[in-house]
Amino acid sequence: MRLRLIFLYMIASLGMLLTSFLHQRIFSDANIVIVIALYIVCWAAFLLLFLFLAQKQILNNLKLFNNLARRVAQNDLSVKVDIKSGDEFQELGEALNGMTSSIRNVLSENLDAAEQLSQEAQHMSQLASSSSKVTEEISRTIEQMATGIQEQSSSILQAAESAQQMARTAGQVASEAQKASALTAQASDRAQSGAGLINEVQESMALMKNAVSESAEVVRRLGARSQEIAKIVDVIRNISRQTNLLALNASIEAARAGEHGKGFSVVAEEVRALAEQSTESAAQIVNLVQEILAETKAAVEASEHGALAAETGSVLSIKASEAFSEIYASVDRTVQTIQDIAAASEQQAASSQEMTSTMATVSDIAAQNATGARQVSGGAQEQRVTVGRLAEQAHALVEMADRLTSMVGRFKVKEDFQSCWIIKNCNFLNCPAFQSPEEKCWLVPGTLCESGQAAPSIAAKRSTCYQCEVFKTNQRTDSEPVS
Repeated sequence: MRLRLIFLYMIASLGMLLTSFLHQRIFSDANIVIVIALYIVCWAAFLLLFLFLAQKQILNNLKLFNNLARRVAQNDLSVKVDIKSGDEFQELGEALNGMTSSIRNVLSENLDAAEQLSQEAQHMSQLASSSSKVTEEISRTIEQMATGIQEQSSSILQAAESAQQMARTAGQVASEAQKASALTAQASDRAQSGAGLINEVQESMALMKNAVSESAEVVRRLGARSQEIAKIVDVIRNISRQTNLLALNASIEAARAGEHGKGFSVVAEEVRALAEQSTESAAQIVNLVQEILAETKAAVEASEHGALAAETGSVLSIKASEAFSEIYASVDRTVQTIQDIAAASEQQAASSQEMTSTMATVSDIAAQNATGARQVSGGAQEQRVTVGRLAEQAHALVEMADRLTSMVGRFKVKEDFQSCWIIKNCNFLNCPAFQSPEEKCWLVPGTLCESGQAAPSIAAKRSTCYQCEVFKTNQRTDSEPVS
């Protein structure tokens, strides 16, 4: 723009000078030709000078543009052209500077986005991995729970069958208990009847004891009055009849007494035999008076034995009565107990029926739970597969973010680039980053960094390099102009 103004000013000045000479007519025609020729020569000289200066300025500007393009091609976005010519070159330089600045901003934003994407992807990958493990554990737990519910359902069915069997058994027990109660009631009635019979036996034994005592007294009097034959015969006959009756009654009561009356039965039989003998003797009393006296003595002794036997029978009957009383009380308690057992058995049968119904309902619910658990287990398996795919996609996203960060990291956005050993102030002279011509240490494999141990490959160390102070310092600063 400046050269253009100078050139126009020179042309205008020559034109004004030539016009002034022509108006003043101070020159001849020959001089006018010379002046015009001189004007053309000066104009040509000025034109050549303008072209030379313009070419020089254009070449300088093109050199600056070439240097910018070359450094940008080398991933160096820190360059900046500074042209103050006020013409299209200045506009082009400002446009290129704006372009590189925009690229730097885009790369910086891409770097931030890539790092954030990498962090989120790693977090998502970790969450997906954890979710996969948790889902797998849940699936395994649900499968175990389904198996346990199935086993529980089988156990409940078995328990229900056992409850039904128990209900049937309880019903049978109640029925048998009712029968036993009826039989025991009969036994109680019979025991009560037996007690009554024992009382009658006691009364009979008392009568028999009195009768025996009276017989003994009569026999004694018979011995004292043996001289009165007629009276004695009558007395003997009466005694014989009474003795026969008593013997018969005693035999009946002895038969009723059972084992306890055997001894008394023998005595009654002897008494009856004695009575028969007395009857036979009564017919022959007149001729056998002397024998009656001897027999009277024997009768006295027999009467004494009969009295002793009657006393013994009375004691035994008392004991038998007491035994029957105890039997009756025991039977009564047994009846009450059996009735209680029958009532409890009926309640148990009803409870068993209710428990069977409840267990059937619980078994149905357990079967439904087992089916639901299997369905949930299948859903968990599908979710685990989905989470596994999500983890793979998250891992792929992490690798994509690393590649994007690696691509962005290849660009240089700062003119005064600082090496890692300067920022870290390390002294690892054998570090590959110190020996490599590559300034960007994050693009050099096997760097020692701060640990002193060789780092893994470039791809493996990206996640740590892009969080390093060296990377942030050199990739997040403004550019400086290049002259």
